Amino acid sequence: MDTIASAAVRYINTLADVTAMLGSFPSSDSANSGKPFVFGGELLYTVEGTSSVALVCRNFGTYTTAPDLSTWMGYRLGVTIWVDPARDSNGNYTESAITTQSRGMAVFTKLNYHLHRTNPDTQQWGDLVTASSRLLTGPNFLPVQDAGGQDQLMAPGTTSHPQVGTAYYGVTVFGVTDAVS
Repeated sequence: MDTIASAAVRYINTLADVTAMLGSFPSSDSANSGKPFVFGGELLYTVEGTSSVALVCRNFGTYTTAPDLSTWMGYRLGVTIWVDPARDSNGNYTESAITTQSRGMAVFTKLNYHLHRTNPDTQQWGDLVTASSRLLTGPNFLPVQDAGGQDQLMAPGTTSHPQVGTAYYGVTVFGVTDAVS
């Protein structure tokens, strides 16, 4: 059975308007060639240097408790948006940090159109039946930092850098049970 993260990855991969805004695996990767950068759990491709965007879906526990004797669960889904700035052929940044953030927000806006649902209809995400999905918090894009707290890839005098922001959704799923088969 899918987790909320793996179900979201499967669903997002069906959204052509979203995946068209993302980077994809190069043709030299024969197993994944052309697949969009949509990952579950962790970033599985180095986005730095690609001038592209990637999504990482992760489980973040629950956002509410289920009523007694019901089969629904309220999961918290985190969708992290990784944005590498546009670069020239030498790998130098060709856009400002605010433009990089704006590219990330454009992906978020398109994704949120699909994930923040306003209709009461159920929707299939992988093998999970979702009853609702609502935005809990939008992304706040910040520079990607290394373990020492320094901005990665920041040469003196540069004005741009990779950005990352996470949006959180509360997703209600039907059919969750503790029954053992």
